[in-house]
Amino acid sequence: MSASSITDPLQAAQESILFYLAGTEYLAEVPMLLLRKENLENKLYNALKVLAVTPDGRKPGACVVVLMPTADVADPNLSGPQMEVTFTIRIMENPTINLSDGGTGKSAEALALFTLRALHGLAISGQLSTLYGDNAALRPAEEKDLVAYDVQLKARLGQNPEAKCAPVALAAGAGTFTATCATAGADIYYTTDGTFPFKAPVFNLATMASLYTGATAYASGDTIRSVAYATNYLPSDIAELLT
Repeated sequence: MSASSITDPLQAAQESILFYLAGTEYLAEVPMLLLRKENLENKLYNALKVLAVTPDGRKPGACVVVLMPTADVADPNLSGPQMEVTFTIRIMENPTINLSDGGTGKSAEALALFTLRALHGLAISGQLSTLYGDNAALRPAEEKDLVAYDVQLKARLGQNPEAKCAPVALAAGAGTFTATCATAGADIYYTTDGTFPFKAPVFNLATMASLYTGATAYASGDTIRSVAYATNYLPSDIAELLT
């Protein structure tokens, strides 16, 4: 694997963690994998059963795998959102091979502890805070016929909110309703049967919304729903009026 220029902070961080660990002397002889999908049964487990013979012909018997990160929004009241990202590094060992001639001679526990020490407090990106060990920093992982540990670290990642159209204001009069939006140049689409007001066909769905052009007739019992759309903006929140 070679380093690449990645602008996505999560994928870039995953890659940076792998290359940082690969550059340490302690892990120099341990094969490493980066997975952008958690399909461990095939690609990963089979690779470890064969135990990826190194260029010098050895089977080290252990492997470090950087899994895809996950993220939680700790405070829903903050804009952005502001996320707490969890990075998981899985240590996998076949002790029979790993502790024999040609193996690394380092147990899964030793590799997991070193990984935690190496990454705790590491700064890897201007968009992410420094890494710190999770409360559940080390946990045994389920891997058939292998000894495995998950090393978990966290970092905070702030995201700027996307610009969104202002909400549509719906008002019912005598047999007609009006719709307004404060976003300049926004087009307002509506339905009167309670369906979502699509602006244009979505996949195999037909255009179900009408473009609002002025006071519009409705029937008693209609459910009016409306969304505003504008270039370079997210669609507005969904406005709804029960008549």
